[in-house]
Amino acid sequence: MFSLELATAYPPATSTESFPCSFRFQQGEMMKRTERGKADSFLEALCLFRPLIFILFVICFVMFLLSLISLAVVDAGSESYVIVQLNLIGLSVMILVSGTVLYLCRNQM
Repeated sequence: MFSLELATAYPPATSTESFPCSFRFQQGEMMKRTERGKADSFLEALCLFRPLIFILFVICFVMFLLSLISLAVVDAGSESYVIVQLNLIGLSVMILVSGTVLYLCRNQM
């Protein structure tokens, strides 16, 4: 579907490629940038990584469940309790962000 090439030894294929990584999409997969906004093209590029984002979502969800179990076991007021709470906050953010991307990409595939 796409290939990721590092442009380290060779110059970019076109003058518009100025990033260290370049994507080569199948013809018609992405529209011209002038026809759509930058946010739409970013979301479309992000949706190409949908399987990896799903794996991230599942891992964070499992870690969240394990943290909830450990929250019930750890003594309230201890240092471990604070660490578990911080883990729950961080994992909640990751679940929210990855879940939002998966929700927005549901019609892209």
